[in-house]
Amino acid sequence: MLYGYAARKTPSEGIHDPLSARIVVFENNGKKVLLVSSDLGSYGRDVFPVIQKSIMDKFRLKESELFLSTIHTHSSPILSLNKEKGNPNNIKYTEELNKSYWWLLMKHCKNLKPVHTGVGVGSSRLV
Repeated sequence: MLYGYAARKTPSEGIHDPLSARIVVFENNGKKVLLVSSDLGSYGRDVFPVIQKSIMDKFRLKESELFLSTIHTHSSPILSLNKEKGNPNNIKYTEELNKSYWWLLMKHCKNLKPVHTGVGVGSSRLV
């Protein structure tokens, strides 16, 4: 079932464009910050804390060290872990998404490379 299509009573058919996640891991003096942006509509109130806690526990992070965001698309599955009300396909997708995050984050945390970062400030006058 697709996110944002409550009136639709049938599951989506086919894939127009694949969904993806972008992950960036920063580490400085042993402290990490993980940024995860996904092509999803929303994590929702029930799913967000489960995925957040799962990643924080697995990687021993504080809440301030993990940023989970979505692009808010209506072309992604509804995330659900509610076995009573959720669609079984959506529950399976959500469980697999969580495992995929673990795998991708482990991969990225093991392959850190030095980078230099900077900040810039600018302006543009509009006439």
